[in-house]
Amino acid sequence: MPNSDVIIVGGGVIGLSIAYVLAREGVAATVLDRRELGREASWAGAGLIAPYCPWPQVIRE
Repeated sequence: MPNSDVIIVGGGVIGLSIAYVLAREGVAATVLDRRELGREASWAGAGLIAPYCPWPQVIRE
């Protein structure tokens, strides 16, 4: 495994989005998932992403 600054557990849409943003900022991230990346959804989230964010300034950055 290559050296990483960050390890992300979960290769769903959220984990991959985090990895993408970190890579754009020059952060070396490794994504770990038990299956193929981008193919699973969180059971608790029912595969949904809520449109509400309590920190809208984070999205703008």
